[in-house]
Amino acid sequence: MNREYKIHAFYVLLILVTIIIILVTVNWAKIPKLVEYITFALTVSSLMLATLAIIYSIYSNSSVASLLGRISASSEDIRSAAGEIKESNRELGIEIAKLPKRLDFMDESLAETTKILKNYAGYRELEEQSPESVEAVESVEEISDNFVVSFLKKSSIRGLEVIFIAKLSLETNTSFGLEDFATIYDAENDYTGYFVAYLVACRALGLIAYTHDAKRRYVIQSVHSVVRDRVEEILSEVIEKIARSHAKKFELDEEKEIGEWMETEKNITEFFGKTLGEEKEDS
Repeated sequence: MNREYKIHAFYVLLILVTIIIILVTVNWAKIPKLVEYITFALTVSSLMLATLAIIYSIYSNSSVASLLGRISASSEDIRSAAGEIKESNRELGIEIAKLPKRLDFMDESLAETTKILKNYAGYRELEEQSPESVEAVESVEEISDNFVVSFLKKSSIRGLEVIFIAKLSLETNTSFGLEDFATIYDAENDYTGYFVAYLVACRALGLIAYTHDAKRRYVIQSVHSVVRDRVEEILSEVIEKIARSHAKKFELDEEKEIGEWMETEKNITEFFGKTLGEEKEDS
C-alpha cells in the first residue's frame, strides 16, 4: 500500500511541475522579478519537503523500533521454548533410566506377593485342620527386609499399633484378648474388628505368628526381626507427622499435640507393664 502511494504521488508531482513550467514559460515570461518569485517559491517548497521528510523519518524509525521489539520478544519466546524442550528431554531421559529399576521392583513385588499367598494358603489349611487352636508355623520362604520396612511405612497408625502390641506381647510373654483393647482405647473408639483383621493379614504375610483359643485370647509366638527392630521407630515417626500436620492445620501447639497423640502408645506400653523409656532401653 505504501509503495503504490509513493509511485502515484511521484507521478502527480511530476505532472504538476510540468504544468507550472509550461504556464510560467507561456504566460508569465514578461513578469518582472519572476526569477526571484520562483526562487522564493522553491525555497518555501524545499522547507516544506524537508519538514515532511523529517516527520516521515520519525514515523519510519518508530515502526522499525516496534518491529525490532516484536522480533526480540519472539526470539525470547523461542529461546524459552527451547529451554523447556531441553528440560523435558532431560526429565524424560531420567524417567527412562528409572524404568529398569521399576521393572525390577515389580518383579520383586510379584515374587513377594507369591510368597504371601503361599503363606496365607498354609495358614488357611492349618485353621481348617485345627479350628480350636491355631498353631503358628514358620514361613518356608522368607520375605525381604526391604519389603517389611516398606509395609510398615505404608501401614496406618492403627495397624502399626497392632504390630506394636504384638511385639510387646512377645517380649513380655503376655497374652491379650479383644476385651483388652477397651483398656487401651476409649470405649467410643472400637477398633477390635480392625485389629483382628490386621493380625490375620500380618500372619498371612509371615510377619507375626500366634495362637488363639475359641475366645480369641492371643499368644504371640514370633515376630519378624525387622518388625521388632523398626516398628516402634516407624510408629513414633507416623504419630509425630500426623500430630504436626494436625497442629498446623488447626493452629494448635505442636508439642502439646504430639504429646496427646503419643498417649495411645504410652497406654499400650503401660498395659504390658513397661514404660516407653524401658522399652527403648530393652530394644
